[in-house]
Amino acid sequence: YDDCDFVLSHPELFSSREAVSSTNAYRNSPEAMAILKRSKAQPRARTLIMADPPEHGRYRTVLQRALSPGRTIRELTPRMVAIIDELIDGFCERGACEFVREFAYPLPMRVVAAILDVPDSDIDTLKAWSDDFISVQAGNIPPDRAVSSARHTLEFEEFILAKLQDRRDHPKPDFMGRLVEEIPGEAPLSSPELVNICL
Repeated sequence: YDDCDFVLSHPELFSSREAVSSTNAYRNSPEAMAILKRSKAQPRARTLIMADPPEHGRYRTVLQRALSPGRTIRELTPRMVAIIDELIDGFCERGACEFVREFAYPLPMRVVAAILDVPDSDIDTLKAWSDDFISVQAGNIPPDRAVSSARHTLEFEEFILAKLQDRRDHPKPDFMGRLVEEIPGEAPLSSPELVNICL
């Protein structure tokens, strides 16, 4: 505990800025980097797991507000229960299931999709974007996959930027809408910061 507490309390010695970027597969692919330079979410932001205090606290405040148990989670609970019921109903009468494929994979993806306002018809696309993001961070993909992942990153960014703009133009009390709400006494997050938080 003392060692962990020391590490977490001394970001000047144990920075999070390179937490997931040192193994990033994009670093070994000039073609992927060229694709990413076309991003509309520039300059790229380091948020949450790649940010040190005090910036980390600012991002966490916005995210906690957007995901507050008293609002967002309570509002999402009936949707989550409906998803769980639907998934179980899909295999209940058979008396058995392939648990990962039929429950453990679709449940979190559908909940994340609900949070990000992704229609059920686009869940496979969201999963592909997510898989690419994780693979790139782990650095265990060949250069051609890094290139396709870079393209998918831009697709995800475009999707999120459109959602954020929609919530600015037409405020809505959901997760995406709360991300763009102004917090008294806090500078609003930029679009690149918001995209990175959603990523």
